[in-house]
Amino acid sequence: MKAVVSLSNIGSFLVISDDGNDVAIVKLANLTHPRIVLTPTHLNFIREKINQSGHAQEVFKALIKSIYTYKPDNSFNYCWPARDAALLYTITRDINYAHIAYLALNANRINYTIYDKSAIKLRFSLSTMARSQAFDWAYDAFTIEQRRELMNDFQYTASIFTSYSDDHSRNPNDKASNWIGIVKSGELIQHLSLYGEEGYPDDQAERRILFLLSELKLHLEQSYGPSGYMQEGLSYLAYVLPILGPAVYLAKHMGISIFDEAWSRPDWHNLALHIISLRKQRNSLQFGVSESTYSYNGFMPFIFNSTNDANIKAALKWLYDRTMGINSSSPAYDGKDKSAALLYYPYEIAAQHPSIAFPRSISMISDNIDGFYGFRNRYRDENDVLIALMNRNRRHGGWNANETFALSVISHNTTWARMPGKEFKRYNLTRKFSTPLIDGWPREPPKGKKLGYTRTIKSFSGQGGGYVSIDSSVNLNITLAQRDILVDMIKRGNIDTIIAIQDQFVNNLSHFWHWQLSPDPGETNITLGNGNNVSTFIIRGRNGS
Repeated sequence: MKAVVSLSNIGSFLVISDDGNDVAIVKLANLTHPRIVLTPTHLNFIREKINQSGHAQEVFKALIKSIYTYKPDNSFNYCWPARDAALLYTITRDINYAHIAYLALNANRINYTIYDKSAIKLRFSLSTMARSQAFDWAYDAFTIEQRRELMNDFQYTASIFTSYSDDHSRNPNDKASNWIGIVKSGELIQHLSLYGEEGYPDDQAERRILFLLSELKLHLEQSYGPSGYMQEGLSYLAYVLPILGPAVYLAKHMGISIFDEAWSRPDWHNLALHIISLRKQRNSLQFGVSESTYSYNGFMPFIFNSTNDANIKAALKWLYDRTMGINSSSPAYDGKDKSAALLYYPYEIAAQHPSIAFPRSISMISDNIDGFYGFRNRYRDENDVLIALMNRNRRHGGWNANETFALSVISHNTTWARMPGKEFKRYNLTRKFSTPLIDGWPREPPKGKKLGYTRTIKSFSGQGGGYVSIDSSVNLNITLAQRDILVDMIKRGNIDTIIAIQDQFVNNLSHFWHWQLSPDPGETNITLGNGNNVSTFIIRGRNGS
């Protein structure tokens, strides 16, 4: 840190790094505990809510049940009951919950043996976040000796983080990978939670905090397109946000405003509304390397407060309650992230149907930066039509699917077009691609190449459809590759949606061209036929579709 310059007489400061660049505007922080989310006002509010029937009471009961019934399958996963028990202690002041939290933290301690494997480092970072939250929330219940034992762990953690070295951290031009979001957030949460504690390496923390703020700001700017689309997929978005979100909100609570603009920029709310279906299986449209089912635990609670627009929150709350919360067929309250479901839920805003509260939710998504286009005809039931079209307009670090001209389609409780998730990356199997294959394979250019682009786009008024024309000649490494897709979502009798696709492929070399569509075989059956000497097929799904 080169300088801290006072900006006003009310406590704001400009932090300047060693290279002379402005890093952040900060305010003097309150270093008492708890620091993470639970201000005295918010804590009293939560206590009031759990004594009333509704969302908070149901999540509270689910939290209590989880700490007694959850059976961690490894030492790492003890961090979650530790965090939940600490939260329950903070709310109830029942010392038994603090004892459970401490025992779980001790069981989790074995996770603090680090190997040079990326997955272990990610687990270490997630565990560090949960341990920091548990320490913060149950702080006044721990004895001085217990705090010292835990502080020894945190001192070790601080030294481990400084030794981390990987391709993502070393690359100054690409911070998009989930690895950056997870590892840097875990370290930042620890430093902000523990700074000022006796025995904590504050000098080291100060230097690292500046670095981490910069890394995470770059991650937010580079990983998420304007639509909220993430190259790695919805499951990775829901993997990163439960640690990135707490880092952002804790920094803000500590008076650091560096993330404000970057955090509010991605249109995650509209993305969620377009891609998450109302099927009982909690299916969502696929992009990146995500699967279609249960791919968004921990996603929505953290984006409620990335906007100040009450109407957007009302629409998202309606979707959350129907798919994950109190009005769903099997409320999950975000699985291991139940604490977020309790703490970040917009209690003060009444849920409203998306088409009323947030009209943009029934217009197509047009993301020309990443090449992502989303369509939804309505918000009613499992028969809603949801469509996503992908074009690889840019590619950066992290997991990557071969998504050029890819389709994902859900309607009538049926998956009509799917993508392979990680199956292709791991096993080179192409059976689940819903995209053109050239000589039997999907094609994808390396990072750093000029990629696809959008030629024309038009959203249709009064419905969720539209027209898109995209080019991916470079992606497919042929002379010409263009796709035109028209989605008409005006209902006509028994027809809910019309999809028309025209592809043009030109090359000076001969190829085998395969237009592959991969419906879920467990939900569909295909009948082959012949009409006017042309081979035909009919795909039938569920609910008379």
